[in-house]
Amino acid sequence: MRDKVGYHIAVGGVGLALVAFAISAGVTFATGHQPTQDFWTIASGLAGALVGILAPTPSAAKAGPAGAHAVQAHEEAAAAASQRAAMSRTKAEQAAAQNNPAAAAAASREADLAAQIAETHAQAAKPGGLPVSASVLVLLLIAAGCLSMLLFFHPEHLTHELAKQLQAFAAAAAGGAIGMLVPSPASK
Repeated sequence: MRDKVGYHIAVGGVGLALVAFAISAGVTFATGHQPTQDFWTIASGLAGALVGILAPTPSAAKAGPAGAHAVQAHEEAAAAASQRAAMSRTKAEQAAAQNNPAAAAAASREADLAAQIAETHAQAAKPGGLPVSASVLVLLLIAAGCLSMLLFFHPEHLTHELAKQLQAFAAAAAGGAIGMLVPSPASK
């Protein structure tokens, strides 16, 4: 339950900040002024963060709703195969003690096969590493590309207005990437 409460607080907080920015922009325009570029950059970053938070977490999107059940099934299959391997090893030892090399070899092969099956299921149950998807990396690359264009390269066609747009786009991409890293609440 705590995950859902934190998720709702994050969405509500970022959404409330965006509403405050929209109201502030309206008041600024109504008084005959223009909001600054920094104002738009922060608003773009918040909008990107809200989109990122609302998007499913990459690992949850990959696993789908049945992901937790699949992991549990692999864990149970690994445990059953490990138990079968142990029983087969015991059979192999008993057959060897009774001087029955054919039965010992067969039980040993069965134990090895069960151990391989257990290892395969155990590997399938492990999480896939960092919960970072290609979309998060692409968003970060977009943000870095826009910022490097602004900071290090100064093409002659990069006008002041285009520089503002690149800055806002970089903020939105970075906000989206950060928002995607926030775990979505688990539905149980």
